[in-house]
Amino acid sequence: MILLLCTTPSVHAEVSAGNWLVQGDGTAVNAAALAADPTTTVHHSAAQDYKVTSMRVLEGLTPGSYSLRAKARSSGGQPSVFVFAGAEGFTLARTSLPAANDKNRGAQEVVIPGIPVPQGRLKIGLYSNAKGGQWAELSDIQLQREAQPRPFLAGGDVSVLPLMERMGARYFDAQGHAGDALQILRANGHSIARLRLYEHTGPGTGVDGYYWPAGSMDLPDLLRLARRVKAQGMQIELTLHYSDFWTNSKTQRIPGAWQKELDPLPDEAARLARLRELVAARTREVILALQAQGTTPEFVSLGNEIEAGMLYPYGAATPANWPRLAELLKAGYAAVKAVNPSSRVVLHLDDGGNLAKYRDWFDHARANGVQWDVIGASYYPFWTKKTVAQLAEFSRTVTTFYDCDMLVMEVGFNFHPTLANGYAGQLENNGPYPASMSSPAGQRAFMDEMLNTLKRNDRVLGLLYWDPVMIATPGVGWALHEGDAAPGPNVVANTTLFDFRGRALPVLSLWRDHAAAMPLPTSTPVSALATP
Repeated sequence: MILLLCTTPSVHAEVSAGNWLVQGDGTAVNAAALAADPTTTVHHSAAQDYKVTSMRVLEGLTPGSYSLRAKARSSGGQPSVFVFAGAEGFTLARTSLPAANDKNRGAQEVVIPGIPVPQGRLKIGLYSNAKGGQWAELSDIQLQREAQPRPFLAGGDVSVLPLMERMGARYFDAQGHAGDALQILRANGHSIARLRLYEHTGPGTGVDGYYWPAGSMDLPDLLRLARRVKAQGMQIELTLHYSDFWTNSKTQRIPGAWQKELDPLPDEAARLARLRELVAARTREVILALQAQGTTPEFVSLGNEIEAGMLYPYGAATPANWPRLAELLKAGYAAVKAVNPSSRVVLHLDDGGNLAKYRDWFDHARANGVQWDVIGASYYPFWTKKTVAQLAEFSRTVTTFYDCDMLVMEVGFNFHPTLANGYAGQLENNGPYPASMSSPAGQRAFMDEMLNTLKRNDRVLGLLYWDPVMIATPGVGWALHEGDAAPGPNVVANTTLFDFRGRALPVLSLWRDHAAAMPLPTSTPVSALATP
């Protein structure tokens, strides 16, 4: 039973795995199992329900950022089971243990990236909150010092939350206590929020007879929500739609006010030049407004799902038109960096897992001199027909080929086969995953696999869930109908992180079991850090 510590990239020190401290039900730390398999460091199991923490404090580490890797497996089904690491002044960083399904299946690698160790002391351990007969084990623990901090970010798009609250939506934690949805998400480990911006919302600004409600996702709404997000200590991913309405590969409509400026211009060249100026000016204006109130975004996406381009027809991603699209993207990139060079620019496509699409698009971008910091990908098993394992292989290939990081910008999975009214939602099924997984337990198992798998690639920065908070609420739909303001169906109400009545689903606790280390409000000695 050996704990391997790497304090520099070339030096390894070995520390005996003995002298682990135990808190909780000490009888659940199974000495017989350890004796039977001397390669195992910690084993938790008991015939009765139990809660137990096995931990130890490591001294003398070189200050910096670390990643922890270990071999782990568990029976699955526990309310909570994770390996953790924590240092003075920070919350515990955690990673859930994957289910082995049977005791003959080999252990899998688990990773906790981005562990801050400012003063050379680190607490590591295994926590189990389990039912009788459930088990977990940990072995081959390795600690590697990172060249730069790389915490895995996990959160979701909460742009619709202010509208939901105005329409009467209520949110409850897993125990049924009502509360602020952002606070519930943060308490469950959310470390980043995606916020969207439309230019001007309300009647007459939409597409095909539908529009987005006035006062929702415009700049004043964005600024208010950004303050709430930052007050929770979360990072911000800002998506600039450059439109008055939803945008994706089918719809990239130029904002109405911008179109009025373009129409009188004499030719295409003049209109493209003005559109480039509008992209740059609006991007600067928004980032400056966020910066002025202390809510500068860590990530900025230029458009939403722009695989077919943006601001049609000028920015369509056709082979002949790519130079014009490139000019618009360059203007947005330069504007972000001019205001805040540390904000990372994301270029976001759909169909995560489709390597040919990403190679074609980003090869064109690179050939036309477009810069980016992060590749963004949407991933839904229903649409992509890809498993998490296939997405992981895709992410390794793309991040290696382009030598850049990736952020999963959207991921969604049904917790119920249909919406509350019995009709199919946005995701008719969960693609390659069996129909039986369209359940709260299935949603949780999928996201556990997703989080565990993506953490193994240190070029994947994190993921953003779609949509965690757009729960079934009277009067709320994907858009409002022109003329009578009747809402269209809420097509994501069966994929949220809260159930049809607003109560936190089992999946939400996974964010807590995979949480990144976050600064504590006040310095807390590592020896006094609360155990899980």
